[in-house]
Amino acid sequence: MVRALRFIEPGLWHHVMNRGQNGREIFVDDEGRARFLLLLDDCASRWDVQTHAYCLMSTHYHVLVEDEGGRLDRAMKHIDSVYTQWFNRRYGRDGALMRGRYRSRVVQTERYVAEVVRYLHMNPVEAGMVERAGDYEWSSHRAYLGDAALRCLCTETVLEFLGLEPGEHQVGFDAFVHGGVDANLVARLRAQRWSPLLGDEEFLEMYRRRVRGEPHLRTTEIPEGRRLAALELEEVIGAALDLFGLTEDELLRGRRGHPNIPRLVTLLACRDLTPADAASIGERFAVQPGTVADLAHRARTLVRTDPEASELRAELERRLRMIIHHSTA
Repeated sequence: MVRALRFIEPGLWHHVMNRGQNGREIFVDDEGRARFLLLLDDCASRWDVQTHAYCLMSTHYHVLVEDEGGRLDRAMKHIDSVYTQWFNRRYGRDGALMRGRYRSRVVQTERYVAEVVRYLHMNPVEAGMVERAGDYEWSSHRAYLGDAALRCLCTETVLEFLGLEPGEHQVGFDAFVHGGVDANLVARLRAQRWSPLLGDEEFLEMYRRRVRGEPHLRTTEIPEGRRLAALELEEVIGAALDLFGLTEDELLRGRRGHPNIPRLVTLLACRDLTPADAASIGERFAVQPGTVADLAHRARTLVRTDPEASELRAELERRLRMIIHHSTA
């Protein structure tokens, strides 16, 4: 039997799911659910797999994770194996508990990550188990509303994607989750044939080309001849600081709910015009490597649609070409 396609590399976000064999319950009481969450917590410290959302149903689980170390496969094999062993000892049974290998799909960050969180948290509501997502104890929804969370659970990143300021996130997040899941997205998430990718067409095409064996291309690839390969990351940042008249903190640190056009333009230039990888760019801009491609995509869209952003991008590139000219003269 051919195994499902899977992409595992540092910095990617994954929607992970597994269910019981033959529709069997994998959580029969709260003790089992608590045990499973302890295993998630363990994976955060052992394999750098950060949990951003979860929902534990009776026959299956959903988890949204950020695979910071590129070791998701080891982490999920550990969780499914150790939980099965515990379950069999606890309830006096043997054999496989799960239907098979866990399923995972790479999720494009920003919009799609938030939509997956909403989908996970609405599972008990859609199943008719509760009226509101916050009424269900075994999802991460209550943690997003301010209740005590797991040590391994990170809520800040998704709240930042949604532009929710501290102090307003409880009401704002609850309203977002109950605001209605996109029907097309739900169809993609519930399709009988599991897709290993969730994102827009540009994101999907990048991975299709990789599967076809073509050279790896970023989602933000620019036409041949425009790449200024001789530039270093710090040269681009230095030129941007001089052009925009900002401090490093003002240029490189994002503020939730406050679009920073110079920051986006600079990150796009770093992505397009230097050989720096996502990890290096993410470190300088205080974001995870998996977020860099999405921010660059947002910046490219902004450059195409916003005259101010387009002008700033053009001026920054002119300055960078001058640096190349002077260094080679």
